[in-house]
Amino acid sequence: MTCPACGSDDWKAASLVYQEGLTNVDTATKSVGLGVGGGHVGLGIGSGKTKGVHQTVLSKEAELPSENSWRVAFIMGAVVTAILGLFASFWWLISVLFIVGVFATWSAGAEAREKQVELYNKKRVCQRCGHIYYAI
Repeated sequence: MTCPACGSDDWKAASLVYQEGLTNVDTATKSVGLGVGGGHVGLGIGSGKTKGVHQTVLSKEAELPSENSWRVAFIMGAVVTAILGLFASFWWLISVLFIVGVFATWSAGAEAREKQVELYNKKRVCQRCGHIYYAI
């Protein structure tokens, strides 16, 4: 498939562009300073360290969409269940409904994630103009 923006057939998969745009950073610095003033002499010594990952803008655009966490649904469900449990005498029924709701949310999230990954595998980045498109 050719790029819809410029017609080039020179492309890379988004997953490769994503990986190529990541760089590990690990730096350290040390310094010494000397100050004189007011009849006094002062000496200062300092150091610093930076560690992390640098990511290009194009790599960020080519990233796999973030996964919706079932943990968020679980926590929100637990909060709602606890609040309703304060006002309801049928606590056990609310707990059962909560468990069913978490399972349904997790199942729907898993299906949606599968579709996201399938679409992501068709994502392309044109090497001529940088346009991001889907090879459908």
